[in-house]
Amino acid sequence: MIRHIKPTHADIDAQLALLKPAFEGSPTPKSEFLDMCDRVKTQNASFYQLSHSGGSVRFVGLVEGNDYLIYALSGKNLRQAAPAIIERVKQCGYQAIKFHTYKNGMRRILNVFGFHEVERMQCESGAVETVHALTL
Repeated sequence: MIRHIKPTHADIDAQLALLKPAFEGSPTPKSEFLDMCDRVKTQNASFYQLSHSGGSVRFVGLVEGNDYLIYALSGKNLRQAAPAIIERVKQCGYQAIKFHTYKNGMRRILNVFGFHEVERMQCESGAVETVHALTL
């Protein structure tokens, strides 16, 4: 089940804090996290929780043209949650899902579901950010 967490939710800050691990590896994790929080609170991005038998994931997404960008994703058993997220985005009529990551483990998970690396950026800090896309 996918549940929308509204920016007016009583414990929105605590809910958003659960997404901090999504920014590990970033050269600027605090500023990226605060930017995401601002986008959710100003309704320029949407916040969701997906519960499944093996756990729960939270993610923030936003629309970029005809694509859906997953801005942040964190939780347990991401591999079990991914098919439901992909299917919902597909049902909404988007042409692709995009995802940015600094993590090798997330790159491997994205590859399993058919995402392809479309961009690679080397940060001054040495961190590597990649952008992946899945055509729907």
